Amino acid sequence: MFDTVNFWIPSSCYNESDILESLHKNSVDVKTVYIETKTSSKIIYRGKLKNYEIHINEYGIGLYGSIAKYLFGNDTLKFANRLSQKGS
Repeated sequence: MFDTVNFWIPSSCYNESDILESLHKNSVDVKTVYIETKTSSKIIYRGKLKNYEIHINEYGIGLYGSIAKYLFGNDTLKFANRLSQKGS
């Protein structure tokens, strides 16, 4: 998809307990995923905020999705018209 924008926020930039609380309050379909290997284990929290997927792990927060769809749903033509009006 041409309008997908991904963000990465390192864990040094936020308080983990505040972010997890906010994820549970504002997201739908929040899941806790436990991953174990032979040498380690880790926890990943996953949720959705509108069309954005949110992944939180020990290293940071990943946000994956389309800003146009987040703002305007599937009406990307409306988004394009809005952008063209700003340029005139």
